[in-house]
Amino acid sequence: MNNLRGLPRLQAAMADFSAQYIDPALKARRDGEALRRPTDAAFAAVFVGFIEVTAALDALSLVESLIGLAPPRSKKVQKDEYLKFLISSYLQEVYILEQRLRSYATKVGRMYHKPGLIKAAEQVISESFGGLTMARGAHVHARRFSDEGLDRLASLALVSRFKPEFVDDTDFEYQLVRQRWRRQVTANNEATKNVLDAYCDMIFVCITKTNKIFLPPTGRAAVRARVDA
Repeated sequence: MNNLRGLPRLQAAMADFSAQYIDPALKARRDGEALRRPTDAAFAAVFVGFIEVTAALDALSLVESLIGLAPPRSKKVQKDEYLKFLISSYLQEVYILEQRLRSYATKVGRMYHKPGLIKAAEQVISESFGGLTMARGAHVHARRFSDEGLDRLASLALVSRFKPEFVDDTDFEYQLVRQRWRRQVTANNEATKNVLDAYCDMIFVCITKTNKIFLPPTGRAAVRARVDA
């Protein structure tokens, strides 16, 4: 872990931390008991909150992969509509990631009494996601996101369904729009990963001692209780 930085370092630390925390609960469960600890809520905030962030990042990678693949072969799925759906989904996931990053930094900052984290994370998030999340907010609430290329593709697709001589033009336009968005999403995802590295370094400093994640003490003891069969 000493050679890791950014997101990979925090992921490795979370894996060690969660394994050690979850193991006693699993052993108690095998014994027919439930282990309740006063730090359970803090554990959920730190670990589950981080998983929610990485899940949103994984969704962005999934959309990137789907844009690069051929659309489903089904008469019920029009490829122009499928592409537009993927792009709208991408912007939605960017917004979700932005919200989860902000929420997670706020929770961690308050739990660990690190108000500087909240301010620093807010600056990074606002500077990095402002453009994309504004695009999402300006379009997705009112109607599905679109742009000039997508609108032109939708127009040609509609015409080609009734005028077969426009099919080739529609296919050509589809490839242009798809390639452009594939490049854009790939570049955005690379930039997002860089932002996540900087963000995770800030989180790591706040929640670790000697490179190991710790939970704020509560002063209360853990309790094991029998689980009714």
